[in-house]
Amino acid sequence: MSTKSLLISFVTLTLGADYIPECNYAAIPPFYYPIDACESDINATASIISSFKYICNENDTVEQYIYDTFNCEGTPTSMITNMTYLDIQHYSCNQPSSCDYAIQCSFLECNSNSSDTECNLCSAESYQDLLTQNHDTHCRPYIKDQCLGADFGYVWECEGGVLSQYYKESCDDTDSILQDSFGGDSSTCKDDNDDDLYTYYTVECDPSLIAPDCNYAAIEFSTNTHYYPIGACETDKLEPDGDITSYKYMCNDNSIEKYTYSSVDCNGDAEVDTAPSDVAHYQCRRNACSYAVSCEFLDCGDSDECSTCTDPHYQQTGRIFNKHTTICRPWITNECYGTDGLLEMSTCDASIGELSVGVYGEGCAFEIFADTYGGPDNTCKDDDSDGDYGYYKIDCNPTLNKPECNYVATTTAGYIYPIGACESDITVIDDSNSEISSFKYICNADTNTP
Repeated sequence: MSTKSLLISFVTLTLGADYIPECNYAAIPPFYYPIDACESDINATASIISSFKYICNENDTVEQYIYDTFNCEGTPTSMITNMTYLDIQHYSCNQPSSCDYAIQCSFLECNSNSSDTECNLCSAESYQDLLTQNHDTHCRPYIKDQCLGADFGYVWECEGGVLSQYYKESCDDTDSILQDSFGGDSSTCKDDNDDDLYTYYTVECDPSLIAPDCNYAAIEFSTNTHYYPIGACETDKLEPDGDITSYKYMCNDNSIEKYTYSSVDCNGDAEVDTAPSDVAHYQCRRNACSYAVSCEFLDCGDSDECSTCTDPHYQQTGRIFNKHTTICRPWITNECYGTDGLLEMSTCDASIGELSVGVYGEGCAFEIFADTYGGPDNTCKDDDSDGDYGYYKIDCNPTLNKPECNYVATTTAGYIYPIGACESDITVIDDSNSEISSFKYICNADTNTP
């Protein structure tokens, strides 16, 4: 019997009410189920899908709803309303709050051979949508951040896409022992039963949250939460003549770190915070995010013309940065994320240097409203309605190495043309006829666009 099986057997024997969740739950050996959280199963070979959840009814007793769909979608196919048939040891339906929980999904037989411990197929980003079609799947909710059990305690913690179980001799102990963990390193699978059949795991630390499908760090400010792409730099100069600070969030295996610099664009030596307190949640097991950088230069005037800040010469000589409060912030692009029903998605049009930040409804299927920054009109914005206008400069492709001169990068063939330089073509039609053409790109002095 494996260590995992021994632990489950121990939990089953001791699932008493000594350490119970401080939320609404149903204790059914060997697990504590959060009320209204769904458990799903897929038998890929037989194409059988089932799911269920426990709910509290109006009498504050527990019922089970059973579905023939994944994730308890649609109408239940059956309901068990008599608690005597549910094998519930104890439960709570009168707590003021729901349980915080994580969802762990396992996908069976993901290794191509006994030595394929990395499960290359299942962990491939391009294969994610095929997991439930090709592999037996089991998704279970786990109450997190609460010490549970009897005679001994255990805690499930979830961070950065990693679900970990810690053992305690009692819930009063401050010390704990890591028992097992799932998720995290997307290239590694687990042989839970020592049978050379490896299982691939995914973890959602907050199922109510729709996270970007890339590596990020969510930072809570006083009025909003901003999602930073991992490795992307923010530069701040909070007073016109103030100090310059830049920072970025980095993944160290499955933990998050913050690198802070006293320079522009995160150059030079960094002060490293290995446990940044401003991170609400993060993801370190996906690919890099696409992103744009928006630089806002404050106090540029009292109208949307902002003639000083929009002047190309003023920008090119660097005076706009030296003389104005500046915030250059990275924005994740082309990802839908947030809380379902109030989602965010940003897009960037490199041809006109415009960033659009939109708020969307369910699944980002429809736009509720959007705000734009930069763009061809080259005007300023009064974001706070205080009469002070700020100018925005947008870089839709900050990861590209760009020439340090005026240029145009075309989308048709990927050419980079120097501004003012001519390209000429002569096409010979026959011995006596030919077509001659030439063109060049110039900068429009009024709009600072080609």
